[in-house]
Parts: sequence; structure tokens; C-alpha cells
Amino acid sequence: MPDASTLTPFSAAFAALQLHLQRFFPPAQFQFRLVPDSATPAQWMDLTSRTPFVGLSWGGITPAAGSGRDLAGSCNWGLMLVTRHSEITKRYLGDGTMPALMDMAWIASLALNGHKLVTPDGLNLGTVRVSGPVDVAAPQWGENLAQATVHFTTPLPTAGDAYVGDLAEFLTLGVTWDFPALAAATDEMERPA
Repeated sequence: MPDASTLTPFSAAFAALQLHLQRFFPPAQFQFRLVPDSATPAQWMDLTSRTPFVGLSWGGITPAAGSGRDLAGSCNWGLMLVTRHSEITKRYLGDGTMPALMDMAWIASLALNGHKLVTPDGLNLGTVRVSGPVDVAAPQWGENLAQATVHFTTPLPTAGDAYVGDLAEFLTLGVTWDFPALAAATDEMERPA
């Protein structure tokens, strides 16, 4: 059983998705980064300083209707693809020096949709479903950039599916956080002046 304190459905899916996508977008040719779901323009400029760029963003979960006490649903993701060229047509159609944005979106969609997502240690995370590429480029977010986001989902494994064995194993689960201690928390608030 995976160690639930270090491997969650989200971190496992991210690692498996990154490994899979790097087969189609090799790190020697594409910058691959984690993108905050609501990146600021300054963060975006930093992330896309090297193109072509492939960025994976986690967008939370959508609980399944009627899942009750057992959390089930889907993880929402966005794959941000960015290319750069001084000519608009070449941003989208390519020119041999940079990949075409439309080609990147098509390849990403084909690589993801229907892919059986499995971690290197064999944990089956389910099948990826693409909802479609959307061009969301905005001039204020980078000079000469073209961007598309491929939206997709992965199933959220329930505790019973992937992270818990039998009842005895479930009863031994726990999480230990390892980071510097914060100052003692209080429930008192100070009024603003």
C-alpha cells in the first residue's frame, strides 16, 4: 500500500502525468513546469521565459454525485501549452524553429485522452478524459506568445480503491507532517485600528 503521508491521488497523478507527457514533449526540447491554477501575469512571464513550454495545473476536484461518505469524483487538470514567435501565423502553424501551437494541442489531446494512468509502482489511477483544447492567449501575458490549455480529468481514487487495504490496515493509517513548527495558534482576533 502507498504511504498516504507522502503519496496522495494528486501527487501520484501529477508524477504519472508528467512522466507520460514527457514521452511526447521531451524535456530536452520543452520546458515542463507546475503552474498555479491562478498564476499572476508576473508568475506567468517567469514560467514561460523559455519556450516551447508545457505546464501542468491542478484545478481541484469535482465530487461525484451521491458519493456519500466515500469521497469519489474526478481531479481537474489543465495542460498549458505555449509557443513564441514574432509572427502570429507562425505561432499557430509553426515554422521549423518553434512547434506550432495547434500541433502541440492536438498531440497533447491524443496523448492524454483514453490514457490509462498508472504510477511507476503500479498504482492504477484510472483513465484520462480530455474535454478539449481552448485558446486562452492574452497579449498582456507575454509578447509574441500563443497559448492553448487542454482541459482534462482523471478519476479520484477513493480510499478503498487505492489507498487502503483491509480494515486492520485502515486502522493503522496516520499522517505525520514534517515542516518547521509555527508559533502557537490562538483563536483570538485583534480589532483593526
